Amino acid sequence: MSQRMPKGSKHQKRSLIEEGGEQGERKRLLVIDGHNLLFRAFHAITPLTTREGLHTHAIYGFLRMLFKLLRELNPTHIAVALDAPGPTFRHEAYAEYKAQRERAPDSFHEQVPWLKQLLNVMGITVWEMPGYEADDIMAAVAQRAKEAGMEVFLVTGDLDALQLVSERTYVLAPKRGITDMLRYDIERVKREQGVLPAQIPDLKALRGDPSDNIPGVPGIGEKTAQKLLMEYGSLEKLIEVAPQLPDGKLRELIRKYADRALHWRSLTLLRTDVPIDVNWDECLVERLKLRSEQLAQLLQKLEF
Repeated sequence: MSQRMPKGSKHQKRSLIEEGGEQGERKRLLVIDGHNLLFRAFHAITPLTTREGLHTHAIYGFLRMLFKLLRELNPTHIAVALDAPGPTFRHEAYAEYKAQRERAPDSFHEQVPWLKQLLNVMGITVWEMPGYEADDIMAAVAQRAKEAGMEVFLVTGDLDALQLVSERTYVLAPKRGITDMLRYDIERVKREQGVLPAQIPDLKALRGDPSDNIPGVPGIGEKTAQKLLMEYGSLEKLIEVAPQLPDGKLRELIRKYADRALHWRSLTLLRTDVPIDVNWDECLVERLKLRSEQLAQLLQKLEF
């Protein structure tokens, strides 16, 4: 694996980065949704095990993705957000949240501690907070990074993160496997989702989100939800004008399910108030230890 270590290349691909804005002119933060990308790698990579029987293919795929991003994005800062064990505030507010999902196999879970150990040895900052999901952490960090004048790239296959896209905040979503990424800016979100990034929570509240087991408002599908949000701007405004809606059936649906829709929105909205400590100096790429003997020994133990 050592031969795959990034060599500090400043070459950039248009598929991920717009032209202009060299590293010396701006600060660029890369935040990776750790569990999400590790799980994608788990399913995308042919199973690998060490001689002792430890599954390692998810870690191997994650590292391939990580080094590719370091080469192509050339970030000044980097961190990984992880889901903390245990329920989140969403589970407490809605017992059926993600209840339809099956637990990942043990062969995946056994790789998580090794990933954490690798990230620690490499000097990559890891954020996790009990009661919150990784994408909440990404939302909070992205907000602080914007305030600090940074350009932000969020790497995740969870499209809930599309609500975080703004003028200088982008989402990189794996398209195929783990290394082919699709770059979401405001225009791509609007083109593919039919609404603006900030309207994504409202869209999911109205139409539902099967991946999170959120039912939405009965009788309102994606097209109707998109049309309503583009016309009225937000769920709150839609509820406010509901008595004046010309469509009687729609008027009754909004009236009947207004409180429930607002509840769904509280679940689909990512939190920016996560009480997490952020030290930008600790996230500097120039401080990474990618050539250390300790890392080499750990990679050897994993038989990479």
